Amino acid sequence: MIYIYYGDDRFKKNSVIDTVAKGQVSFISNRDLDQNLLVSYADHVSLFGEVDTILFDDAINEKEEIFTNIILAKMKESKTIFIFLERNLLAPVIKKYKVYAEDIKEFKDTAPKPVKANPFILTDLFFKRDRLGTWITYLSQIEGGESAEAISGMLFWRVKKALLNNERSNFKEEELKNIATRLVRDYHRSHSGECDLAVALEENILSVL
Repeated sequence: MIYIYYGDDRFKKNSVIDTVAKGQVSFISNRDLDQNLLVSYADHVSLFGEVDTILFDDAINEKEEIFTNIILAKMKESKTIFIFLERNLLAPVIKKYKVYAEDIKEFKDTAPKPVKANPFILTDLFFKRDRLGTWITYLSQIEGGESAEAISGMLFWRVKKALLNNERSNFKEEELKNIATRLVRDYHRSHSGECDLAVALEENILSVL
């Protein structure tokens, strides 16, 4: 028997396994997968009449050439339960496997995706010396899941750009050099465990502006 569940909602795909699987559940990696192995599982009959379950992860996408019509027919008629968890399947593939599958279902992640903040908003506010705006934007980006390392890198890039282009801004050249030095220093300190980069970067923003 063949069951196929595909889509980008891994949690829902995994949760359905318990409703379908029976007996001993074994996972077969794509690295070990071949036709002889599939046939041996399809032909396997337990002495006590128990049914086993074989689980695959993205096998159709990665090893589709293995699943010929002959192999699929044997798997369909087998008492062994074969469960496929796939990322996504194209319409022609779905049409082919529908002939052999007891159930084939899509699980789509319908949760709204967070809108990624424009990374330049913070640097623009920083170079306007907008202390409150920069700080609020920084906290918002951190709470939204952006890493302090990414924000620090973007800020460092913007400071270096201003220095290289002799850009006239609200900062003097010496101030920009000091900011760049502090950003690099705190980056290395955080990697050696001396500080929390998110906290250090927030302190830098508030002390500089």
